[in-house]
This record gives sequence, structure tokens and C-alpha cells, in this order.
Amino acid sequence: MKTNGLVTKLKNLFAKGRGVGELVQLMKMSEEDPTDMRIKLKIGEIYFKKKQVDQGIAIFKEVGEHYIKEGFSLKAVAIYKNILKFSPGSVQFNENLAELFTKLSMPEDAMTQYRIVINYYQTHQMKDDAVRVSRALVQLNPENIDNRLKLAELLNIYGKSEEAFAEYQLLAKDLRKDMKRLDLLVDIYEKIILKKPDEKGLLRELCIFYLKLRDPKKVLRKIERMKLKDDPEFAPIYEKALSLEQTLAKNLENPESTHE
Repeated sequence: MKTNGLVTKLKNLFAKGRGVGELVQLMKMSEEDPTDMRIKLKIGEIYFKKKQVDQGIAIFKEVGEHYIKEGFSLKAVAIYKNILKFSPGSVQFNENLAELFTKLSMPEDAMTQYRIVINYYQTHQMKDDAVRVSRALVQLNPENIDNRLKLAELLNIYGKSEEAFAEYQLLAKDLRKDMKRLDLLVDIYEKIILKKPDEKGLLRELCIFYLKLRDPKKVLRKIERMKLKDDPEFAPIYEKALSLEQTLAKNLENPESTHE
């Protein structure tokens, strides 16, 4: 190691050359024993304290990768968290954390990190990366409806309409199984029908869902707009919607009657 040249370089990095001696000594020690991660961490900390963030990240990244290679995932987690403390915008380490949490069977922590990454990519108009990470989030927990909905919405927003449509169809299929989230199901049906406006079967199901939600006005508007009042499949639904609308209007006029 050419110490004089190194000292000059570090003095240029650090204001007034403070801390150069300590850093040079640590670098010599690290060169003598490159397997000692504690020394590397001290070097990285000095860089961070001196606002030399890129150098600090490079050192901490090296240490984190070493710990992963050696099977010390929890130590790597601590390293990546430290990087994010000093450099919150280093979103690649949020993604690294998500992957580590997944390996450690910590799905909730992994999902939190993935959501941070997706939000960052959305904000910075990095569309492909936002979709890529959203897919990883769905893969982490395929049963999570909200994550799948987020993926479908991103695909739709970014002009990937066919892929979005496929996701919405899968979501609708799964939501129909227990009918626990009927509000969400009708929203998804509305999106599907935009793609397939002539699918009478879908429209009929949607009208039935709106009746369950006690929203007859939407049923009436949809059937009237499609001129299906006299259609054998829709006429009974239309009549039920009219009856429900009248019942709701009476209840509104005489609220006490609902308690009788």
C-alpha cells in the first residue's frame, strides 16, 4: 500500500484531513486481515460520519454480502438497516431486506420492505421495476388479495391491459368463493365489464351483487342502459331492484318503520 498517496487522497475527501490517520490505520489492518468484518465496518462508519456516503455504502454492502455468503442472514439484515439509516433513498437495500426476511420466514417484514420499494419506483416513474417488485410481493403471499389488487392496478395504469384483465379475472374468481368482500368484488367486476361490455352473464352477476349490497339504483341504470328490462334473464332482477328501491324510499320517509 502506498501510504502517502492514500493519505493525500483521503485528505481530499475529508474536510481539513480530520480522521485520516485513523482511517489509514484501519485500512492497513483490513489489508492484513481482509476477513475481519469488524474492521471493515469501522471503516464504513468513518466514511458515513464524514458524509462520504457512497464509500460507506460500498464497504457496508461488501460486509453484508459476506455475511449472506457465510449464512449469517440476521447480521446482513442489521448491515442493510444501517445503510438505510445513513442513506434512506438506497432502495435496493430495502429490496435486499425483503429477500432476506423472506428467507428468514418473516413475511410481514418482507411485505413492508417490498411496499416501500414499490412506492419508490412508482414515485420515480420506474414502471417495470414497480411491476417486477409487485409480482414478487404477490409471490410472497398469493392469498393476499390486496397485494394482488395492487399488481392488477399497476398493470392497468401502466398500459398492460391484457395482463391487468387476467389478474382481475383471477381475483374475481377467488373473491366469489366466500363473498366476504363484496364491495371489492363489484369494483373488480366493473373493471372486467369495461373490457367485456357484451358479456351478459357478467352483467347479470354484477346486478345480483348490487342487490345484495342494497344498491338498486345501479342495477336499474345498468339494465336500462343495456335495454334488458324485458330480457328473461334480467326481468326478475329488474323487478327486484324496483321493489327494493321503493322499500328503501319508504324507509327513508318513515325511518321508525324500520324498527317496528
